[in-house]
Amino acid sequence: MIKLIVNADDLGIDKGINRGIELSHREGIVTSTSIIAGGDFFDDALQIIKNNPELDTGLHFTLVLSKPVSEPSKVSSLLKDGKVFRDYWYNFYYALLRNKINKDEIAFELESQINKLLDNDITISHINSHLHLHLLPGVIESVLLIAKKFSIRWIRVPEEPFSFRLNSKQLIAQKIKYGLYKIVTFKSNSKIKKFGLNYPDRSFGLTDTGCMSESALISCLKRLKPDINEILVHPGISNGRKIIMGINNYKWDIEIKALTSEKVKEYISSNSIKLTNYNSI
Repeated sequence: MIKLIVNADDLGIDKGINRGIELSHREGIVTSTSIIAGGDFFDDALQIIKNNPELDTGLHFTLVLSKPVSEPSKVSSLLKDGKVFRDYWYNFYYALLRNKINKDEIAFELESQINKLLDNDITISHINSHLHLHLLPGVIESVLLIAKKFSIRWIRVPEEPFSFRLNSKQLIAQKIKYGLYKIVTFKSNSKIKKFGLNYPDRSFGLTDTGCMSESALISCLKRLKPDINEILVHPGISNGRKIIMGINNYKWDIEIKALTSEKVKEYISSNSIKLTNYNSI
């Protein structure tokens, strides 16, 4: 049987994104979401979770483009000005390589984010991260230990087939970026397997991050295998904005249209694809 988890990232970062995720769940194929504990619209996200009990929820661990949940003085090496995280993944990784980041503070902040969700009665079914930073050497070790501590069974490992990336219509720069990132994080898979955490057999949405159109989504669906698959998506209501919390030019509205498309729903139904979530597996 082909099992498919459709996970919407970035819940809590923006009210328009929150609304888009809720719409894509209620009227579309989104089965799961990942919440940013330090998001400016976290409280609004909590209401969405409460109002949609079938929407599975995990932690979108954040170390960039947001603010810490911990007291800033306790995670100062993670911050760019004593208040907020660095802007982009490469800023974070460069600091990590130069030993400018205290790895104990990474673990402390992760626990703080998990505890914030638990304190708000959120059952954490899975963990992933903003821009996939959880897979970086120096980060993955803390993530695995703490996931075990809190009995989080599922983690994201982006396993998009190489042939799919080559055939994607996405910009070559996007393909190169994920190719380089895969090289940097290639040891993470073996570490995750040793810890016994689960992850989907296949994951799509990396190459088409922020521009998962109807055609791109159907292209992903055609490549699913009879095992557990994940498609990660980023729906939202932009209201004409091109930048939301430092994320540039994502086509949030186009993703909503794809995720609620009758053509997409029909393809799923006619090809015996079972929509599911982490909690149900």
